[in-house]
Amino acid sequence: MGSAKTHEPPKLNERYACIVDRDATSLAALISSYLFIPGTYLPLFLLRRVHVVQSGEELGFMSEAYVAELMAGQDSVFIGNALGRMGAPNISSWPD
Repeated sequence: MGSAKTHEPPKLNERYACIVDRDATSLAALISSYLFIPGTYLPLFLLRRVHVVQSGEELGFMSEAYVAELMAGQDSVFIGNALGRMGAPNISSWPD
C-alpha cells in the first residue's frame, strides 16, 4: 500500500478580500476568478445589501439611513473578526 499524501491547507490571500451583495453570486464568482492565486484562499463574504448614506443626509434616529448604518457597522465587525480568526493581518494595514 502506498503512502498517503498529506495536503497543506491553502494559505490566506492577504492582499484581497471579496465582499459582495449576497444576491450577486455571479459577480462574486467573476471577482474571485480574477483574484485567484494558486495555493491561496480568497476570503469571500456575501452580505445583505444596505442603503448607503449620501453626504449631507440626516442620520435621524430610526431612519432608513440610521438602520443601514447599524447593519453595515455589524457587518464590518463580522468581517474584521472573521479575517482575524483566519490569521489575516490587521485590515487597516491592507493595501488600498
